[in-house]
Amino acid sequence: MAPNALSGVPIAVSLAVSDEQVREAIVSTLGTAVTACSTEPNDSTTLIIAHLDVGREFDPPEQTGRRVPVVVCTPPAGPRAVRKAIERGIEGLLWDTQIESRLVPTVFAVAAGQLAVPREAWRPSQQEELTNREKQTLALVVMGLSNTEIATKLFLTESTVKSHLSSGFRKLGVRSRAEAARVIADPRGGLGTGILAITPTSSSGPAARDS
Repeated sequence: MAPNALSGVPIAVSLAVSDEQVREAIVSTLGTAVTACSTEPNDSTTLIIAHLDVGREFDPPEQTGRRVPVVVCTPPAGPRAVRKAIERGIEGLLWDTQIESRLVPTVFAVAAGQLAVPREAWRPSQQEELTNREKQTLALVVMGLSNTEIATKLFLTESTVKSHLSSGFRKLGVRSRAEAARVIADPRGGLGTGILAITPTSSSGPAARDS
């Protein structure tokens, strides 16, 4: 097998992509950067490129025999979801909206034995702490309360509840109430159910309205 023109190293990829539009974008972007592209792993496969959402529950591509690195194209996700994907054995990750600009360098990096993830999603040491109000609001979300019910219990306006949820979601790296609940309860690094012990009475009550 001849090496590709850009890296000087033979790279053969296998695609685990069901979305035809994403598949076409991947194949078009790789062009001559790889020596071969197939739909099933084989003895010459260097790595697997998959399309899945790491912000949700997912199964990495199945492999038999020799294990090869996996690069995932995913909708944008937060640091926590990216970290969990790496823990599950994903070596490379890029947003599926940035295939044209990031796929080739990600493939080269992973083929060279490096870990490659979006810089903006990998900031574990810079993750902001949740405020007490954000924890209270998120705890009530986990308990299934609506924004109106949360506002009543915390003596806040609904707009303030939405603000706390928005900032809390951002800090957790999630995009929805359901995802926030999963993250909080995740035994592999979530906030834990101890957050549910933070009740409205742990704050300053009605006097702290809209704080």
